[in-house]
Amino acid sequence: MDLALNVSRKLAHLRLQDAQASVQSDKEMIENLVIAEGGFDLVNLTLIESVREVLQAVQYSFTRTMQNLETDLAFWLSV
Repeated sequence: MDLALNVSRKLAHLRLQDAQASVQSDKEMIENLVIAEGGFDLVNLTLIESVREVLQAVQYSFTRTMQNLETDLAFWLSV
């Protein structure tokens, strides 16, 4: 869960148009691919939506795990 949160925090502020590459031709290739997929705004938005979906899945999983633990503890406290 910590990993998902840390990665999500970084991705939440990512702007592909600000990304750098160690080789200029790689940067140009990536920029051309982004433009071919609808442009920076669209790809940034798609990335943010994906991060949000992952965070929702992590939250759901965490909530279920906590509920199961509470149920287990309640059982042992009632014995």
